[in-house]
Amino acid sequence: MGQKSRIVAAAMITLSALPMSGFAVDSWQAGNAYPQGSETCYNEILYKARWWATPGEEPGSSQWGAWVADVASKTCVQSVVKEQDDLLKSLPTIFEPNNKKGSSD
Repeated sequence: MGQKSRIVAAAMITLSALPMSGFAVDSWQAGNAYPQGSETCYNEILYKARWWATPGEEPGSSQWGAWVADVASKTCVQSVVKEQDDLLKSLPTIFEPNNKKGSSD
């Protein structure tokens, strides 16, 4: 197995071992209650429960409610994409330009 193949295999194993829950947050469900510290996405904004959120307590509906917007995250979608982009940028370059001849695998 060549060096490129070993790097690809290592990257694939690393990515497959990462917990997807670290990247994904469930969308808010009106019928669910949420304990303190829970995170949810609503209107593409990440919210965190300051205390127990009762069913139907819509994130962002009141400044005095259980939910507070996570200002460190622009949106749920963008935060997931940014984390994945950062991870991919940290991996070594796998492929060389096509114009290099005679390189071994």
